[in-house]
Amino acid sequence: MTVEYVCKTPKTMLNKGTGFLAGYTHSLNPYTGCAFACSYCYVRQMPVATFRTSEWGTWVNLKENAAAILQKELRRAKAKGPVTIFMSSSTDPYQPVEYKAELQNLC
Repeated sequence: MTVEYVCKTPKTMLNKGTGFLAGYTHSLNPYTGCAFACSYCYVRQMPVATFRTSEWGTWVNLKENAAAILQKELRRAKAKGPVTIFMSSSTDPYQPVEYKAELQNLC
């Protein structure tokens, strides 16, 4: 299966920890989409996937300048109190492209 990789500049890297993630202050998803296309993945039924015309597992958005954006957000969040991060609530953090991307250099 061919996977389309697109570079996007996110507004934010950290999301408030709510709902099932209430024990965490934030969640962080290094990518949007997933190249693995697991049939049991709950994310394929979430809005991030259902509003796309491409099949789940055929696209991954790389978050350009992720490290710099995260550093800035972490400074702000830590000034408000302790920070606990739930990693990858809606994507696999170890995408095949991570070998090249390293969250910052591919785009």
